[in-house]
Amino acid sequence: FPVVDKQDGSLVGKISRIDLLALLSQQKVLVSMGEDEVVLSYSELDEARPDPRNLPTGDEIGEHLSHDDELKYVYIAPYMQIAPMSIQGHGSAERAYEIFRSLGLRSILVVDKHSRPIGIITRHELALLEEIGENEHKVKQKKRSTLLYSQPHKDTQFE
Repeated sequence: FPVVDKQDGSLVGKISRIDLLALLSQQKVLVSMGEDEVVLSYSELDEARPDPRNLPTGDEIGEHLSHDDELKYVYIAPYMQIAPMSIQGHGSAERAYEIFRSLGLRSILVVDKHSRPIGIITRHELALLEEIGENEHKVKQKKRSTLLYSQPHKDTQFE
């Protein structure tokens, strides 16, 4: 998930879904405005991480939170990835694909000219785009070969 600056909405980092779920499952990290932040050690965070094959839903997380908890904050700065890879919204799909392939990313944030997040491209979406491109190429090849055979011969009786 993108993490944005409170003032201007610009991108300041990214936090994984699993880390966010782990933090929300720990009551002690929920603080009210003005209270000191509570920071989990990395070993505590590792222990709190849910099994990726069995992630809780938003409703399941909400079951454990009281109304007062829902008004509290979680200090996520120690757990977020600072300066995550991003691409401008007017960038090309080819460039995004090159970045994915060269860096082995799972997702890349799309930002506007003010570095505000406007979307996320996942590896799965690029794979679909690549598949569509390959199918489109096959259709164009098929059309070309069909056109080659459907052209009238010049040495017909009507010339």
